[in-house]
Amino acid sequence: MSGPADVKKIRDACNLAPNLADVPVGRKLLLQLCDEVERYRVENEDLQHHAETLTEALEGEINSDMTH
Repeated sequence: MSGPADVKKIRDACNLAPNLADVPVGRKLLLQLCDEVERYRVENEDLQHHAETLTEALEGEINSDMTH
């Protein structure tokens, strides 16, 4: 799958006859997959925010060391 998963489309498909790679997939399994995708997406956003905060802090330390 290229790009981020479109969880809404997957959830909508659960109301139809879901197939994944032409194999019938249970509705419960697809909904669990959607939950996992959403959970990892949130965790990734949190990690990205922490990485940006750390980068800014490190840049501040480096800049302050260079001016002293």
